[in-house]
Amino acid sequence: MELNRMMSYVVAANSCPLAAISLGRPRAEASCLCENSNLGCTEVERRALTRFKQSLTDPSNRLSSWKGKDCCKWSGVFCNATTGHVIKLDLRVEDPSGSTTSPNLLEGPKVNSSLLELKYLRYVDLSGNNFQGSRIPEFFGSLKPLRYLNLSNAEFTGLVPHHLGNLSTLRLLDLISTGDGLWATVAMDDFKWVSRLKSLQRLDLNGVSLSPAQNAIKVLSELPSILSLSLKTCGLNNIHLSHAYGNSTLSNVQYLDLSPNSFEGKLPNIFQNMTSLRVLDLASNSFNSSIPMCNAFGLERLSLDHNEFSGHLPDWLGLFTGLKRLHLNYNSFNGPVPVSLLGRLSALTVLDLSDNQFSGVLTEAHFANLSMLKAIDTSRSSLTLQVRPTGYLPFN
Repeated sequence: MELNRMMSYVVAANSCPLAAISLGRPRAEASCLCENSNLGCTEVERRALTRFKQSLTDPSNRLSSWKGKDCCKWSGVFCNATTGHVIKLDLRVEDPSGSTTSPNLLEGPKVNSSLLELKYLRYVDLSGNNFQGSRIPEFFGSLKPLRYLNLSNAEFTGLVPHHLGNLSTLRLLDLISTGDGLWATVAMDDFKWVSRLKSLQRLDLNGVSLSPAQNAIKVLSELPSILSLSLKTCGLNNIHLSHAYGNSTLSNVQYLDLSPNSFEGKLPNIFQNMTSLRVLDLASNSFNSSIPMCNAFGLERLSLDHNEFSGHLPDWLGLFTGLKRLHLNYNSFNGPVPVSLLGRLSALTVLDLSDNQFSGVLTEAHFANLSMLKAIDTSRSSLTLQVRPTGYLPFN
């Protein structure tokens, strides 16, 4: 079972489950399992939500249900079934195109501080809306009960406020930005405040500039609960990795995406100690050594493409018997592809060996156990496929 289906962690809100956090997905997903209260929300909370609505432009009338006295019946608002307090605000925009002009998005010059009146909030998702270049509000750090905070792709700019470090019970933090490396619109100047997030399981910072925060990997390697890290296009380099501890809580991480950043040279030993990995993506960096031994034998996806790796494929890759996707394209691997290696990767669905310096022949023996294979690419290499006219390949 793929990681994004098999890993869910339940966050409790009073006596009922609030959110199932899927750690293996690049975009945060969750669903509230609490039914709305029959008690109706409090007057204070209703007025707070009304002020929040009034601060926004709503071209598609998404908030048309926000009327009447019972805000627990309003779209995107969820209340605790026992107390009636608002515990979840889910106003995310699901737009596959990623457009910032989607007719469904809400727009406003900033996030209205009236949300501070929702003192029992466990879950806030404002992702995909447009807050017009405003800063991520410091007041989110005062919403102490928060377990889930998703502000991704909501057109924020500036430094991430250190006040978020006050959210000691936070399980998921998603600040994914539309920026990219040096052109990032959201940045973190220091990671020390993250060390206070002792309950954090998943952190998504794709597109957030971490270049100034040289202690980023060091702090992350000390978080006791961290299981999933997505740090794509964050401007990370070897200096960040040099501060990481070899024996750290990173050994518990199951999902790690460091593509594309500015790492180069030999893979550091830190990856050898990450024995719990299910997904490892190091694509589009400048690693240029042979592949060192990796002890994450539960690996399901390995992406090393668009680097400068060289040498023969190590036979120990065959120990990853649960591997489903293997991307080695655009490197400098050479030599033959061992039959003994592919023969043990019976779970493979995608194999990309293109744009390398492989040589030799791929025969029916290479594919005898690959009944699950859906896609293979050996283009722009010197590999030759040799199959008898009456031969049999076990995949379509």
